[in-house]
Amino acid sequence: IVEVPGSEDTDIKLAVTSVPDAKKGERLIVTDRNRPVAEIGPVGHDGSSVDRLVAEGRAVAPMISIDHAEAQMASHPETIVIDVRQEEDSHGNAVAGSINIPLGLLPLRADTELPEHYRDARLQDRSTPIITTCGAGGQASLAAKVLHDMGFTNVKIMEGGTTAWKNAGKPIH
Repeated sequence: IVEVPGSEDTDIKLAVTSVPDAKKGERLIVTDRNRPVAEIGPVGHDGSSVDRLVAEGRAVAPMISIDHAEAQMASHPETIVIDVRQEEDSHGNAVAGSINIPLGLLPLRADTELPEHYRDARLQDRSTPIITTCGAGGQASLAAKVLHDMGFTNVKIMEGGTTAWKNAGKPIH
């Protein structure tokens, strides 16, 4: 409890109470004379950090349908479709015309300052249209966030990923 002296009418007695919340993570409740005046939270690790990162990726890059992705690839051949799964997961099961850059290597391949042998020349122009994909969309969302944070301005996420693409009978390689 923190007491801030003043006149009797202006004395402040603040208390901060930690309230665990399984869905939202720990919250802090600030009260003045037992009246809630503020809520802070969630604080600390709430167990949903991957979900939060996926949501951040989806907040900065639009999700597009597989039909929209196919149309963009046809009308804008400069579009790069990046499958961010590990090579063994994407081999023979990838969107036709896509390139494979595993999520862990994407920041290196997209960097503009590393030595050339680390970089992918196709990813040096930050305005290049890019569609990220993976198995179902989660890793593609993380990749979109990485690319956005690196300055890419035209990134989209394929909704449903390669699984939806393949289930729709679209071409794979």
